[in-house]
Amino acid sequence: MASINRLVNAEDNSEHLLQCSDLSSIRLNLCTWKEVDQYLTCCKGIILPIGSTEQHGPTGAIGTDALTSEAVSLEIGRRTKILVAPVLSYGMAEHHLGFAGTMSLQPETLLKVIHDLVLSLVRHGFEKIFCCEWSWRECCYMQSCISPNL
Repeated sequence: MASINRLVNAEDNSEHLLQCSDLSSIRLNLCTWKEVDQYLTCCKGIILPIGSTEQHGPTGAIGTDALTSEAVSLEIGRRTKILVAPVLSYGMAEHHLGFAGTMSLQPETLLKVIHDLVLSLVRHGFEKIFCCEWSWRECCYMQSCISPNL
């Protein structure tokens, strides 16, 4: 969370981020590969929003976590001029599978997907990848896998 806070506050004290504002969009999926290539000459960061597709009670939208993660990521991207990757709309929601519409990944599958996405981004030159996770389960699981001593 501290990394996201530093990222949000970066708009006030990082001149180089403003130089990257030539993008037609902060949404990676709306940029051309040439725009991304140009972006990488002045900025190496990207935000990866992650949120489950799971029930949120009888009146809550199934996409609440993914929609919220995407909205928060887009606002951070807008403030900092950091690119935002498409939202990963799946997480570990096995405990919600009794509710119609819930979709779930095994913990190992989720980590492998995130791993592969990060490898793809690194291959192209991204060096700072900020995961904006909106479900405490995935966040705790990812932290325990990344830092077993937590």
